[in-house]
Amino acid sequence: MTTLLFVFISSLALALVLTPLVTTVALRCNLRQPTERCCHTRPLPRIGGVAMYLAFFLSLVFCLLLQTDISSLLYEDSRLAVIAVAATLIFCVGFWDDLRPLSPLVKLLAQLIAALITWLGGVQINVLSVSLTSGVELSWLSLPVTVFWIVLVVNAINFIDGLDGLAAGVSLFVSLIMLAICVITGKFLVALGFVALAGATLGFLRYNFNPASIFMGDSGSYFLGYIIASLSIFGSVKGQTTLAMLIPFIALGVPLFDALLAPMRRFVHGKNIFVADQGHLHHRLIKNGFSQRKTVLVLYGVTLLLGVVAFGLVIARDELAGFILLVLAATLFFAFRKLGYLHYFTVDKLYGWLRDMTEASGVSHDRRTFLDLQIQISTAQSLDEMWDLVGGALVRLDFDNATLLLSEALSKDQNTPKLTWHSKQQGHQIDATSAEEVNNNFTLKLTFPLVERTGRLYKRSPKSIGQDPVNSLGILILEKNIEKKQINHFTLRRVEQLRRIITRRLITAL
Repeated sequence: MTTLLFVFISSLALALVLTPLVTTVALRCNLRQPTERCCHTRPLPRIGGVAMYLAFFLSLVFCLLLQTDISSLLYEDSRLAVIAVAATLIFCVGFWDDLRPLSPLVKLLAQLIAALITWLGGVQINVLSVSLTSGVELSWLSLPVTVFWIVLVVNAINFIDGLDGLAAGVSLFVSLIMLAICVITGKFLVALGFVALAGATLGFLRYNFNPASIFMGDSGSYFLGYIIASLSIFGSVKGQTTLAMLIPFIALGVPLFDALLAPMRRFVHGKNIFVADQGHLHHRLIKNGFSQRKTVLVLYGVTLLLGVVAFGLVIARDELAGFILLVLAATLFFAFRKLGYLHYFTVDKLYGWLRDMTEASGVSHDRRTFLDLQIQISTAQSLDEMWDLVGGALVRLDFDNATLLLSEALSKDQNTPKLTWHSKQQGHQIDATSAEEVNNNFTLKLTFPLVERTGRLYKRSPKSIGQDPVNSLGILILEKNIEKKQINHFTLRRVEQLRRIITRRLITAL
């Protein structure tokens, strides 16, 4: 315990000394830059990660000089060197981004490389739980699962670095909880890493808490995220009632939830999933009337509560552990509902997304049935047969009336230049006046010119661009009473498909 206390004090003292030095250097070199997710109006130094990086590794170097039983563990496992190399790589990428912003894809590639180095170095997730008492071997899936975990945690800490002291404080509580778990389970080598990280984040938090004088930047958030992710794998808790990754996953509940939801939220809103926005958890709390300081304290409390739950799972029996998880799940459900996150997972939205996917992929029954109608229309033996099939398609689309005005070239072999259809009397009609009238106040009327382009792109000269000669085949007019049933984008998509197939069939009739 003396060794752990020495590492903590060393890391804390180094962070307290190095952070103001880094701030001074940054101000003299004008390394100040505002951040999009930050609520500050004035630019501040963003290279605070340098102080935490140095405090973390220097405290472990000092620990080697003690020559105690615990410090000697640092010599015994070569995987620690792999973690140090990968941590330095991801720190350097974050530091470069703080000085000269990199593209999101470059940063993601660097994270993937660091995660791959970690896996190749033997720090791997090899087992996942299927219950509280058993698990399954991942085999070749160990690589993608390990890489995903590391990249997820790195970005989770980066995402919540939007308020003064938030990322550093959450990392501090997670480190302390993981430290306690490692101590009671006898994993003192991993405990050295978490105690050094706890001291570094606490010392940095002295200058980063509201009102902050320095930000950790991507160098700091990437470094914190990677160390937490890799050490949690390295010190996996494989007790009777818990699984290796369940403990750190619960302890990191706040940032992980935010990181998992952020790309989904941006995707639903039609935004670039790699571009920062104002929809993170701390932004929602601020929009609900919380101050910056109160928001940070609330998230500290949630992180500490989740950490206590994770700690309880380590020492609880199977039945009690299951009850704890059930209570936790219910609590989080009501909390997410209060914050409005369940808005993204309502039944109608999930059904809409599922319908979109099946429609776009062509696997839905309606889409395949409509495709069959399109094929029949394209192979119809006559225009009358084609129009009958079009009527069947319009029934599926809930249209009321349809009119096809044929061009002079096509109507010469027909009894009339106009074909009409009504939903209650399928088949073509010569006179539409007998059809039931649609209430004009609620009638949606769509008019489609059916044309054949006779020009060829590769034969045109630059002067003729935009002047393709066209042949008019006719006009398709559709009517729908939207009082009975609203139109949706599936209808519009299929109407366009219908227009195209009718046009192609009319071309063959010329």
